[in-house]
Amino acid sequence: QEDAGIPDGVDAQEQDDGSIMYQGKKYWYNKNLVTVLCMGIDKSASESSDQSIGENGQADAIFLTLIDTATGKMSIINISREAMADVELYNTAGEYAGVENMQICLAYAYGDGHESSCLNVARSVSRLFNGIPINAYFAMDYTGVPTLNDDVGGVSVQVLEDLSAKDPALTYGSWVTLKGEQSVTYIRSRDTALLESNNTRMDRQKQYLTGFLQNAFGGIKSNPTLIPTLYSDATDYMVTDISLADLTYLASQVVQHGYATPEMSSVPGTVVQGDVYAEYQVDKAALFDLIIKNFYVQTKN
Repeated sequence: QEDAGIPDGVDAQEQDDGSIMYQGKKYWYNKNLVTVLCMGIDKSASESSDQSIGENGQADAIFLTLIDTATGKMSIINISREAMADVELYNTAGEYAGVENMQICLAYAYGDGHESSCLNVARSVSRLFNGIPINAYFAMDYTGVPTLNDDVGGVSVQVLEDLSAKDPALTYGSWVTLKGEQSVTYIRSRDTALLESNNTRMDRQKQYLTGFLQNAFGGIKSNPTLIPTLYSDATDYMVTDISLADLTYLASQVVQHGYATPEMSSVPGTVVQGDVYAEYQVDKAALFDLIIKNFYVQTKN
């Protein structure tokens, strides 16, 4: 557990015993947490296997998943791909070339499109979250979504944004059970000409992920073999350091305690137009509050 890096103007102090005093109360890091960084990648795994560093796609959707192994509670924090963060740069030979503040999605590009890309995003996310440890990662190419979507029987959503130009069924306000490729259309489509387009898309991604997990955990409860099925079907599209045994254990903790619906939140901030691209400026004080609420437990004394 690294220095929690308290932002300016926040009423908090780090204590010698490792705890944090925040707004007059004492908090300890929750040692029962397992943190998994989940990423949706915008280039297929097969394309990126032999490309040079800097051209390996981007982490298009970023979710930090927390599972409390003592209670089974699952929390998911959505991180904007446009969030401005410190990213480690590497040259085409894979040599370290410094740190630059840029969109966090680009951290994935400075790697091999596999493990080193995932670890680079994990380092940027950990830095953004004041040194919070990240225990595991899972990155999946979008092309794998339709198979997993259909494994859980499709995902029903009330369409949050009119996407009928991409798929006639996806009209605003309609209830649709997303099947096959339609699931990718729903979570990927956006009008890049609009500054807020990634924010509205993130709302759809959070909605979809909630529905997917509800269906998955519901399915696992009645049919535990769904876990190896999902893991096996994801294999061709994913890069992860989570074993099937780890996944089975974590899923069983959630299912046993009845937490089928994750608690969703987002890294707070504002999107502004940068010199070239949209930049999501993180509200450091509000993020610190989110970190305390999600990663720490309050003590009585």
